[in-house]
Amino acid sequence: SLQKGIEHIYASNSEIKILLMTPLMGWIYAPDGYDYVRSEDGIVEEKYATAMIEVGAYYGIPVCDLYHTAGLNLLTRPWYINDPEPDKSADPNPNPYYSLHPTNEGYARMSDIILTSIRGI
Repeated sequence: SLQKGIEHIYASNSEIKILLMTPLMGWIYAPDGYDYVRSEDGIVEEKYATAMIEVGAYYGIPVCDLYHTAGLNLLTRPWYINDPEPDKSADPNPNPYYSLHPTNEGYARMSDIILTSIRGI
């Protein structure tokens, strides 16, 4: 679908500049399950970032790689992610679904990375 979209955009305007972006490393939980196998810790899988990077390379399109460069991991998560850690034993769970929304520090870090990527195209 991404490739079809890129080809459509280029067919409409061959002079346009495109910048692809990977997803952030984040955490998604689904108490009712997903239709695919995922890691137990809920981490957004690297394969989504890798696919974006590969498509960018195929078309010669720059990629803003937030997944690998934003510095998100379990240690930095409290500073960069605003969603509370899920508590599977709590009823109700304060966050049964995701940890993806940045804090102000997270937005500042992301914006620096995004602006650097935009300036590069």
